[in-house]
Amino acid sequence: MHSLFTMKRGDIPVRDRRHLRHLPLPPLVLVDTNVLVDALLDRLIRETGRNLGAGLAIDASRDMHHHLERLGREGKIRLFIPDVVKHELSSIAKGGDVLRHRLHEMVASPDDVLHLMEGDMVQEAEAAVMKAFDTWADNEPRFEEEARADGRREQLEAFLIDHKDIYDEVSAMKRMRGSPKRTMLDGMDIYPESEDLDIMCLAMHLASMPLQDLGAVLVATRDGDFSLVAPSLIEHLGFGAVRSARQLNEWIRA
Repeated sequence: MHSLFTMKRGDIPVRDRRHLRHLPLPPLVLVDTNVLVDALLDRLIRETGRNLGAGLAIDASRDMHHHLERLGREGKIRLFIPDVVKHELSSIAKGGDVLRHRLHEMVASPDDVLHLMEGDMVQEAEAAVMKAFDTWADNEPRFEEEARADGRREQLEAFLIDHKDIYDEVSAMKRMRGSPKRTMLDGMDIYPESEDLDIMCLAMHLASMPLQDLGAVLVATRDGDFSLVAPSLIEHLGFGAVRSARQLNEWIRA
């Protein structure tokens, strides 16, 4: 059966391969900024000689980066960091405030935080994260350019508006914690920020292509803008969203 797929794969978009569960096709996983920040914090905390596990145990989804990295090393998934995520992570690493706040929240002492934020530790940890989570060998720069230019934004916006009740709730929850960036559509500023829309368009584009031996396109993220509409994403836009190791395991084929 795999030999038949090899002959026909050029005619089968990735979005249609999720039904071929009998074939060992790894998913392509686009890694969102929030997951990479967890990985960055993990590497920084290790510099103190402490264990980050206790700090992340409050929310199992914050430990997903370990699972992603392990599955990537084992060849069971392909990992990809979109350009917009690389820019966001670099901005967070250079700015320092987000990392400093998160470090204070977890197990690092004030002296540890000061030590970790000085020198080149943050930049070195950022480089290590980029290397570990951007391993998809078949990526081409044109993919992201095509995703911005192929008109999928209109399809995406129609999908978002169809799910306005969910995004209204997500926005309300986000606003309880601060002042989130949102996108205005159809007179309502409740939709995902532009960077997340870029990720969605890219995932849609990749899922529409007959890319090598891939079984699905997924976005690994803790963001409710993705996770709360995950079943609809795969059904209508062709890509999935996972926020935990358990959800990711459902896409791994033997």
